[in-house]
Amino acid sequence: MQEQRKAYRLFRIGIIALCAAVILAVILASDPKQISWSRLFIFLAVAMVCEFAPIELGRDYCQFSLSLPIVILVMLLYGTLPAVIISGAAFFLANAISWLCAHLADRFPVPPTQKYLFLYHPRAIIFRMILPWIGRPWIGRHNYPINWILMLLVLNAAHSCISTACAAAIYSLAGGLQLGNLPHHLSTFEWMRIPLAGAAAMLVWLAVDIFVYVIESVLYENLPAYTKTMNGFLMRCNMKIRQTLPEFARGYITLGILATVLAYLYMQIGVFAILVLFGPFYMFRDATKQTVEQLQSYRDTVTALGTYMQRYHPYTRGHLQRVANLSERLAKELKLNLGSVMLMPDAGMLHDIGKVGVSEDILDKVGRLTDEEWTIIKQHPVKGAEIVSNLPYLGKIVDWIKYHHKWADGSGYPDDGAKDGQIPVEAAIIAVVDAFDAMTDDREMSVDWVCDSCGYIPENGNRPEVCPQCGMAKKRVYRQPLSLDEAIDQLRRGAGTQFSPPVVKAFLRMLERDGVHISA
Repeated sequence: MQEQRKAYRLFRIGIIALCAAVILAVILASDPKQISWSRLFIFLAVAMVCEFAPIELGRDYCQFSLSLPIVILVMLLYGTLPAVIISGAAFFLANAISWLCAHLADRFPVPPTQKYLFLYHPRAIIFRMILPWIGRPWIGRHNYPINWILMLLVLNAAHSCISTACAAAIYSLAGGLQLGNLPHHLSTFEWMRIPLAGAAAMLVWLAVDIFVYVIESVLYENLPAYTKTMNGFLMRCNMKIRQTLPEFARGYITLGILATVLAYLYMQIGVFAILVLFGPFYMFRDATKQTVEQLQSYRDTVTALGTYMQRYHPYTRGHLQRVANLSERLAKELKLNLGSVMLMPDAGMLHDIGKVGVSEDILDKVGRLTDEEWTIIKQHPVKGAEIVSNLPYLGKIVDWIKYHHKWADGSGYPDDGAKDGQIPVEAAIIAVVDAFDAMTDDREMSVDWVCDSCGYIPENGNRPEVCPQCGMAKKRVYRQPLSLDEAIDQLRRGAGTQFSPPVVKAFLRMLERDGVHISA
């Protein structure tokens, strides 16, 4: 872990040092006297305003703002040095102001009883109402150490400068012309070089941004020991690229089109083109925001269902989270498609949601279940699939939940004749992980002791059988958990009958390499 954090710090220092070298090289290769600094300040102000209203494309880490088309326009008009200045300064100054506003909004909030007093004190109240809007990207982080905030601002500004400089260099090498100094007569071929060089510049912009983001993310994450090897590191980078590339590409294509429209309008009507572009941009931003909010509502629904299941049957609290985590890791181990990997945590959290329709007397029964009680228990995968089928976002995991108790040889439930080859591999993953967790219970799977009923955590690190706060037994008295080796032996014996052999093989390989806890 210390080596990983050290590598991350070295990477950050390297990015800042590279940025300084790039800026120096750009300054030496440019003629600052030919730059219209007054016009540049206008572009800088507009780019800073755009930074206050970013677009979120599906995930918190994937944000874009209209400042990117502004930077592209400056690159097309005036060349590399002005574009690098705008890209770095706009991000740094806008986020510094946003952090300051978040800090002031925390210190001077609008009192709940004075929301409508702007009729009497308009300047003070309106000012205090604007602060949270400007500072919302930093709400919750404004009290972090100032050295951390400064490092983050400098690092991201450096990242932006490097991407801009690389893209501008490719634009020049590809034969792109500066729109601010175009000759009076251009041939068709010379006109065509401008969009082609611009497209090449956008591809480089995208590649550099993804490269820096992926390396930084992988070095920052708390990873298992095997990722210290080059193969493990590259595997993690590959997964991160697969997760981020679609959203990054979508953002760059959209903003590249906006930049093209902006450049054309600028050549026709001048700086007022920026104002013309604000309307369509904010319409697109609102539409994207609604899509993101809809996806977030589905995620909140999954969380609510999982929370309800944990409240209804407290023994499942740790079990559901462990199955979700291990299922996601096993899906990555099997190199499933990105859609399956992204949905595995949801399927793990909801695989037993059908048990909400089963009586607590049956679920918590200490003795042997009767045939009638077993019949009721066996209905929970189908009931769970019916519940999840009402959520369009989770439609893909319906069969995963339905068949997570179906055996590879066709046994198990539901009894519909399906067997290995017809059962989704994702269902086979949940089956293996679910069985492993049930066999090892809390002793092997939990790093920290947490009461499943009230959430109590002992301060001295003990692992009592009965919670000293609420009296709830930690484990069921009739089920003694197996050791890790005993559980592995059971999985090997069940491969080919209860479990899918390729899934068991991948799971055991993952355990041998990573262990149960990747953060242990």
